[in-house]
Amino acid sequence: MRPPRLIAFDLDGTTLDHGIMSRATARALNDARGRGCLLAVATGRSYVGLNYAVSGIACDYIISSNGARITAEPAGAVIAQQCLSRASVQGIFALLSDCRCAFSAQMQDAVIFERGQIRKYISRGAKLSAPQLLTLLRFQKSIKRVKSIPALLALRADAPEKLTVHPDDGAELPRILERITAAFPVEAAVFNDEIEMTARGVSKGAALSSLAGALGIKKEDILAFGDSGNDLSMAPAAGRFVAVGNATADVLRLADEVAPPVEADGVAVYLERLFSAR
Repeated sequence: MRPPRLIAFDLDGTTLDHGIMSRATARALNDARGRGCLLAVATGRSYVGLNYAVSGIACDYIISSNGARITAEPAGAVIAQQCLSRASVQGIFALLSDCRCAFSAQMQDAVIFERGQIRKYISRGAKLSAPQLLTLLRFQKSIKRVKSIPALLALRADAPEKLTVHPDDGAELPRILERITAAFPVEAAVFNDEIEMTARGVSKGAALSSLAGALGIKKEDILAFGDSGNDLSMAPAAGRFVAVGNATADVLRLADEVAPPVEADGVAVYLERLFSAR
């Protein structure tokens, strides 16, 4: 593979281990940029409050909310944005009114969680190291807490970039996913113990292809890294798609190459080998 012009990389589970990017990974990414490669974060996280997670790297673009927003850095200028329709969002709330679940929403100006869901995230901090717990606390500060997201969004004129459903019973995930996709024009997929939804046609891969087209960069000049289901769409958009060793089985099957796992700085190891061989 010739040196890439654009490197796209997922955050959680790919370059962030429990929310933290190692010095080795940050150094390898910044070194690649110094060699002339453009860097594009491609994350399911919201753009709002993302700065602390990428503060150690000089990225050129950020693809956030699973592809719903593309921004040019460091100014944060919005290049493209696509939100869910208000009709779909209100319809989903009505459809799931008989389910025991919570919601979170990535809006253009805020990340919103229902209070009960926040308590679940806080409880996960019990087994984290001090730096990891600090990262979790920084995440907590970037969000808005409300009693009911359906009630709040009924009063707002805008709609989320990404809507997430958090069922109380994980066994209900397949049934809820089937009901949503059968009724509404959305992209929806299970991620961990929740269902993430964006507008139809929105994905990391679609955003990556759109960005590359605007920059005049060919597919074969794109290198992408990922670990989970929402990264799969980057595989056909990149000339080479690399999975880290801790990736899910479907990502490992589709990857062109497999790097060491995130806890072993897999992205850094891959990039160092790539450039040292030239």
